[in-house]
Amino acid sequence: MPTEKRLLKVFLCHAKDDKRKVRELYRYLHRRQVKPWLDEIDLIGGQDWQAEIPKALATSDAIIICLTKNSVDKEGYIQKEIKFALDKALEMPEGRIFLIPVRFEECEVPFSLSRYQWVDLFDEVGYTRMMKALKFRASQLERATVELPKPPLVIEEDKPQFEKNEQNSIEEAVREEAEREAVDKAEREKAEREANERIEREKAEKAARDKLEREASEKALLEKAQREIDKRIKEARRRFNRELFLLNFRNKLNLFSIYFRAYIFPGLLTLGAVLGVLYFRDSLFANIPAPTQTPTNDLALSPQSGITPTEVFVFTEILTPSSTPTKSLFKNKLNSLT
Repeated sequence: MPTEKRLLKVFLCHAKDDKRKVRELYRYLHRRQVKPWLDEIDLIGGQDWQAEIPKALATSDAIIICLTKNSVDKEGYIQKEIKFALDKALEMPEGRIFLIPVRFEECEVPFSLSRYQWVDLFDEVGYTRMMKALKFRASQLERATVELPKPPLVIEEDKPQFEKNEQNSIEEAVREEAEREAVDKAEREKAEREANERIEREKAEKAARDKLEREASEKALLEKAQREIDKRIKEARRRFNRELFLLNFRNKLNLFSIYFRAYIFPGLLTLGAVLGVLYFRDSLFANIPAPTQTPTNDLALSPQSGITPTEVFVFTEILTPSSTPTKSLFKNKLNSLT
């Protein structure tokens, strides 16, 4: 089974100011079984274009150099691309078609490219001549067959129709370009919207994480503060209870001291005195001499007084200052009288 041949890869070397015309050429070649390479389409976002463009030039089967009044005198990267293409063309064997200059409008061809036959795309048969060159190049490399355009034979009376067809082709190309730009714009807007949503989502997630971390930190600080407060309250309660105990103890001690001085101490003194008197009673009264019975002659008794001598004696004994009768002595005296 024969293997499928790959398409002819063609690099489109152009100036930035000619993008619109080059896009039309890109679509034209793409419809004719050619694989054109255009930086704004084939470069992927994030690639190093200064490295990828020389790589694409080196791996291309043919190079089309797009010439306009803008690109001929344009300084910059297009001149580097042209120089690279010329260097590679010199490596090709004689008779090989590799470098194809094409003019979009009347302009001067650079001297370095003047040795190569150029194609005028603004000519009626310009696209046909360009496609014939690419088909020949595909046959040299055994690539897939390039489809040639089949324009009608243009005669004077058919010029309006031909111009109309060309105008229709241009309008179709413009319409396709507008559609492509609309698709690109929609994709860019979608990408920007997704990027913004991702950024907002990341911000929301970061805000949520920051909130959780802040709440955890605040909770830890509150718990630490609460433990410190509980510790201080416990310590204050302990000191308060100790001070209250000491205050109650001092108050009770003061009350006891007052009660002791007012009631207990005098009572103890009285009790001690009574006990002392009772204890030393016999020894105290043993030293008291007994009273002498000395008759008193100073008192004149008469029968009219009604007092007997015995009664006078007793009365005298009681009133004598030198004697200190006790209750028992007085009681004995009374017993003796009876």
